[in-house]
Amino acid sequence: MGETSQQIASQVGTGGGIAASTLVATGAIGGPVGLMIGAGIAGAELLFSALFKPDVKKIQSSNDANAVEAQMKQNLANWYAVPANQRTATLQAQALSVYDQLWQKLIQLCSDKSLGSAGRNCISDRDVSNPSVKFPWATWYRDPIANDTNVQMNEAASNPGVNVVSQLNDLVTGGAGFAGEFGLVIGLVALAIGAFA
Repeated sequence: MGETSQQIASQVGTGGGIAASTLVATGAIGGPVGLMIGAGIAGAELLFSALFKPDVKKIQSSNDANAVEAQMKQNLANWYAVPANQRTATLQAQALSVYDQLWQKLIQLCSDKSLGSAGRNCISDRDVSNPSVKFPWATWYRDPIANDTNVQMNEAASNPGVNVVSQLNDLVTGGAGFAGEFGLVIGLVALAIGAFA
């Protein structure tokens, strides 16, 4: 028990926290020195676990954002897959609606109070109204659709011989033609959004 501080430092240095813990626990190092070493080890363990412990709230909000973003990317890809001369105002409104629904889904998911600041950051990092936005989703996934100069304002003119009612019916019911495929994709995205609920 009459060890010097140099001997104790040597034991701690060579054996690390385990050896020091063992010495303190067995009573080989006692008194104020043992108390200080024990407190130091406990403090180091707390610090280590705090620094390297996964932040479950950040992971959850990131996973939610990644899932929503994948659907936004698919929505934009679907828009670009429509031939330029067939991009009608109706299809544009549908694609913008899908984006807006997905944005609202992100807000709903990341507004979960249990996520705390991770949830708030999940939204603010992607909201273009935030001056320090990191991921401007509206700029990336909404604006290209909203600002597309190829949109045909007159639906019948862009698809001669096809009336607007027929085109809308195809879009909603998944009828023949590309509009039906786009409507089917919109329906699938709507189902995916429902999966988050």
